[in-house]
Amino acid sequence: RQGADVGTQYRSIILYKDEGQRAIAEEMIRELTNEGIYKEPIVTRMEPPA
Repeated sequence: RQGADVGTQYRSIILYKDEGQRAIAEEMIRELTNEGIYKEPIVTRMEPPA
């Protein structure tokens, strides 16, 4: 969901090119979650480019 817009085309995603980038993204999400900045959980998907 992005504002009033709903649907899979509005999902956030992180595309990583290697395991190092994936690990960095996971760590950032973990840090933001632990800081309690957002009321809802971070649901950004992570996957390699197609």
